[in-house]
Amino acid sequence: MTPKEVMQKTFDCFESGDMEVFQTLHTDDVVVTMNGSHSLSGTYNGFADFIENMIANIPSTFPENFSVTPESMMAEGNMVFTHAIAKGDGLDAYFGFRAEVDGGAIKRLWIYADSQKLSNSFQGQ
Repeated sequence: MTPKEVMQKTFDCFESGDMEVFQTLHTDDVVVTMNGSHSLSGTYNGFADFIENMIANIPSTFPENFSVTPESMMAEGNMVFTHAIAKGDGLDAYFGFRAEVDGGAIKRLWIYADSQKLSNSFQGQ
């Protein structure tokens, strides 16, 4: 798969909930950085950390009906930037995802979002 195909497949798996394939699209030592200053901001070191401390918290933190839809992807070499729209109850915002793909899997991922808009939509906050 090309780096763009890896990134598209990642979004497809996230949407369908296929975490088994989602895992194969990331290296075991993936480093994920979520920008902002909210409860999920920070750097996650390794796939287990990313799943357990970020992805697993999405249902209880992000707004009801949360979705992320890629609008465009640009690739140069092994780097892919995805411009996406995030929606949910009380949320309509743009996200950016910058991924470094190595050997058919994401090795580094940066998630850029309007952190104020995102945190204002968090459940129970």
